[in-house]
Amino acid sequence: MSTCDRVFTHEVLIDGESMMRFQSLREAKWFCEGKTGTKIIKLEAPKKKSDYQKAYDAVGECLF
Repeated sequence: MSTCDRVFTHEVLIDGESMMRFQSLREAKWFCEGKTGTKIIKLEAPKKKSDYQKAYDAVGECLF
């Protein structure tokens, strides 16, 4: 898996400044343990294209 395939779902802010992004809420909570002034925000997930839509974009309409 390359870094381009990662989907970050949560971001940690410390005193209002973006620090790190995480792939799960559990990872974000673990990072925040023992730190003061942290806030976890949920990021919008990108919409995934279906296999059909990917093929349509690559090849175009298939006429039978």
